[in-house]
Amino acid sequence: MFNVTFVNYYKADIDGYSLPYSMMAESLLSMHRKEAEFLALERIDAVKMHSSAPHQIIFTMQIRESDVPLQLLVQRRLVSSIVAPAIVDGFRLESITAGTDIDHKEEIFRGFIAYADVTSSPTVRLRWSRVAGMPTSVNETKTSPNIRFLWRGPKQKLIATQKLRPYDSIYGTQFAALRLGTLNTTTLEPGMWSVVVQPGKI
Repeated sequence: MFNVTFVNYYKADIDGYSLPYSMMAESLLSMHRKEAEFLALERIDAVKMHSSAPHQIIFTMQIRESDVPLQLLVQRRLVSSIVAPAIVDGFRLESITAGTDIDHKEEIFRGFIAYADVTSSPTVRLRWSRVAGMPTSVNETKTSPNIRFLWRGPKQKLIATQKLRPYDSIYGTQFAALRLGTLNTTTLEPGMWSVVVQPGKI
C-alpha cells in the first residue's frame, strides 16, 4: 500500500520570481551537471514516500539544453557529530538536528527546504535523555541541562554565543535559534555554518 504525500511549496507563475530559490536551484544544477546552463526555476515541491520518511524536495527548472523541464530530487543531508559519552550534568545528548520555521508546540521543523537568509532564524534542536542514577543540579521538572552554543560561520568564524537554560519538554528537546536580523549582516558570509554545543552555566 502506498501513501505518498505531495505538496507544492513554490510556483514561479503564482508566487513570482524568487532570487534565493533560483540561486539554490542553479547551485544544485551545477552539482548535478556542470555543463548545463540554468535558465529559470519553475516550481518547488515536497514529497514524502510514507509517514515516517524524510522530506524530499523536487526542483523543476528550465535549462538551455532542453525544451523539457529538468527535475532534481533532493534530500537534505544532516551532518552532526556527537562525541561520546556526551553527558552534561546528568543528561545524555542523543541527537542534533537543524532547520528553520520551528513549530514549538509540535517541536518539529516546518521549513523543510531550510533555506536561511539574513532575515531568518536558523534553529538547532537537541534531544536529551536523563541518565539514571547520575547526580544532577537540574530541577527534576526539567528535561535538559544548562548548555552553551557557539555559532560559527564559514572558515569557523565565531558569529555568536548563546546560553540555554534547562527546558521542560515531553520529548526531551531543547532549542537554540539565531536571529540573523539582529546581527551585523554586513559581516555575515554565505556558506556552510556550524554550531558547537558545550556544557554551560547560567
